[in-house]
Amino acid sequence: MRLPPVILASQSPRRQQLLRTVLRRFEVDVSHADEIAPSWLTPGETAQANAWLKARAVAARHPKALVIGSDTVVALGRRSFGKPADLAQAFGNLKTLSGKTHQVITGVALIQWSTRRCLLQAESTD
Repeated sequence: MRLPPVILASQSPRRQQLLRTVLRRFEVDVSHADEIAPSWLTPGETAQANAWLKARAVAARHPKALVIGSDTVVALGRRSFGKPADLAQAFGNLKTLSGKTHQVITGVALIQWSTRRCLLQAESTD
């Protein structure tokens, strides 16, 4: 069985490096999807939802490809910390998290548009 083309929906150099450890050939197509953080979702659900939004945006442009989207959320309890808007917010987030056990949650979505298949997963570290 031949693997369909694989596309990473991320411009993150670290994500590209990680994917290269298991795949020699893949493309990168950045989604530019707007991230969401609704208060009714858990941080893990938020990471999965954003990964899905990113993968879906790219999969619509490459229907036969296997598209990988991902998103990382830092959480303290039910509070999610997304990407800081500026340096002041970054320092504020670090001050809030400092000395407290918090989670780093990565959500991953695999989508193949032509088959309408989607897999979602989230992993967390303390």
